Amino acid sequence: MSAGLETGASTLVGSGDRPPPVRPSRPPQPRRPREFTQTDVGMLLACVASALCLNWLIFARLTDGAGWFGFLLCTYVTFLVFFFVSTMDRLGRLAAADRVATVVVLTGGVVLLVPLVLLVGYVVVRGISALRLGFFVSDQSGVTPVMDATAGGGAHAVLGTIEQVGLAVLWSLP
Repeated sequence: MSAGLETGASTLVGSGDRPPPVRPSRPPQPRRPREFTQTDVGMLLACVASALCLNWLIFARLTDGAGWFGFLLCTYVTFLVFFFVSTMDRLGRLAAADRVATVVVLTGGVVLLVPLVLLVGYVVVRGISALRLGFFVSDQSGVTPVMDATAGGGAHAVLGTIEQVGLAVLWSLP
């Protein structure tokens, strides 16, 4: 037996085996989200097409369907599942969750922005004829229901809006 075993000290078996050198651990680097590459965009479009085709098959051919809203909702959920699975296969679970969250946030932004743009566009198109130079300085005092729609102005509305925004800022700013 070796002298190291007799004294109780532990030795490594084998010729010249040494413990691996201790490397200083690096602090974890913050994860930086990457931009979508062309491969990611192609995969996203393929997932959209796959989800659309699968749900069309289910809704139009195999069942009576649940209407266009049910079709769109099921297609969106199916797309998210397809996109998560395909991204997870390529880049891992964390990147897939990040990409799906990005898609959900962007979709929510578009869903909220489209009605807002349509509403503002409608108001501008319908109200552009009533705008004139004195609109912002005259109010509705003395205007009766039988008068023309352009008889008064919007000074009271502008002043009320400024008051409401001022009060909201006063209460919320501190």
